Amino acid sequence: MTGSEVMQQTVNGVVDGSTFALLGASYSLITSVTKRFHVAYVATYLGAVYAAIWSEDHLPLPHIGDIAFGLVVAALMGVLIEAYIYRRIAARAARRGGDPLIPVFIASLGLTIVAQNVVSWVWNTQPLSFNLITNKGYSLGDVRYTKLQVLAVLLYWLILLALWAFLKWTKQGSRVTGVQVNPQMAQVVGINTKRIFILVFAIGSVLAGLLGMFESSTVAAQPSMGFNAMFYGFVVAFVAGMERGPLRIAVVGLIVGLIQSLSALWLPLQYAPAVVFSILLVYLILLPTDFRRYFTRRTTATIT
Repeated sequence: MTGSEVMQQTVNGVVDGSTFALLGASYSLITSVTKRFHVAYVATYLGAVYAAIWSEDHLPLPHIGDIAFGLVVAALMGVLIEAYIYRRIAARAARRGGDPLIPVFIASLGLTIVAQNVVSWVWNTQPLSFNLITNKGYSLGDVRYTKLQVLAVLLYWLILLALWAFLKWTKQGSRVTGVQVNPQMAQVVGINTKRIFILVFAIGSVLAGLLGMFESSTVAAQPSMGFNAMFYGFVVAFVAGMERGPLRIAVVGLIVGLIQSLSALWLPLQYAPAVVFSILLVYLILLPTDFRRYFTRRTTATIT
């Protein structure tokens, strides 16, 4: 192990950690506010990429227009999933006096499987490229990095700061925080919680779509993409605390990325997901947590 190898893995860890940070913040924004176990995050992650590919092939738009089209599709997918599927399932469960967690989870998983099969049917299973930018490699001594990686790190942290500022300093952000902390009281003071649910699904889905486009620019798009992203997002958000602010979640994501990347100095690369899972396992052992409370806290206030 040399100093240049450590530096290279550190750079890789910053890139991966920045990705995990935005994954965790976007997944947590949806889950902590709505208490939905949103596995269909994968569908919006995937849908944005293939919508942009479709736009590139069929619409006379500039490249930035293809990107915008994909992100709009992701936002619409998230909004429609909440408004016409999750909300109805939650309402039905509430009428029967049941817990909507498992029915929503099953529906979410089903939506994801349907989305992946539709993509496989329309585009086959062959990897497709969708490049956000024309990539270029650079080196600083023995350390290598790309233009896409630099853009990703800068853009992700800018978005995280903007999300933090939105939640902290804007009226609508205060409403989101109010629903997250106490949805029943938010309703009492006149906050339209259903609109807040729609808002966080739209924001989270756009961020999922953007992350999917960066992945497709790095390793190509394929129907199976998105599950690893959701797993990392969930682990980071869970370890940081689902209801914590985006900056705390971002710091945890960065740390997880660095640990995973630096572990490659001693472990084969294919064991990287095992490292992340081990972090979650150690966390659960040392700090036992009631998993269900993230989704069912104040059940009487769950929005249907």
